[in-house]
Amino acid sequence: MREGEDERVLVDRFVSGGDRRAFEELVRFHLPSIRRFLATRLRDREEMEEAEQDLLVRMFESLPRWKGDSSLRTWLYRLCAISAADLVRRRSREREKSRRLVLAGSEAESRESDRADWIPLRSAEAELVRACLAELGEPGASLVYLRDAEGFGVEELSVIFGMPEGTVKSRLSRGRDKLKLLLSKAGFGEA
Repeated sequence: MREGEDERVLVDRFVSGGDRRAFEELVRFHLPSIRRFLATRLRDREEMEEAEQDLLVRMFESLPRWKGDSSLRTWLYRLCAISAADLVRRRSREREKSRRLVLAGSEAESRESDRADWIPLRSAEAELVRACLAELGEPGASLVYLRDAEGFGVEELSVIFGMPEGTVKSRLSRGRDKLKLLLSKAGFGEA
């Protein structure tokens, strides 16, 4: 499947005729890049899978309301950003609640869930880049990743994150500068 015209046909088949195969083809086409994006926003595999499932449910339920004002890819990343942000907020509340419960118990007690889970990466360099991206915070890390790794334009990022194009440009610039500095400090060489 090619992005663009073929997507509209698949969306129409799904929306008009309830063709689940058309929906599955759309998912298969976009899921690899969405997973890469989620890996930049979320720390462990469980969170990524949860956000992915949430995104797929949102996509299934919301696709009939897609107006085509932006590309399907941009619209999907907007849903993805919302799903990831919702999960981060939900997990943060859960961790805060958990911290309160842990403080009430013995400090010597340790649980498996207190340990940080990291997704195995292919190389030390990839791990370093990911750690430096995480230092940027949100939405800076996501903006830099989506622009430089996934090739989104400023206009698309503006739609995905709901911010003016000028703000996207300035945050991209600051994020890239900070990433370059962090990578340099970490000994990555020319960032």
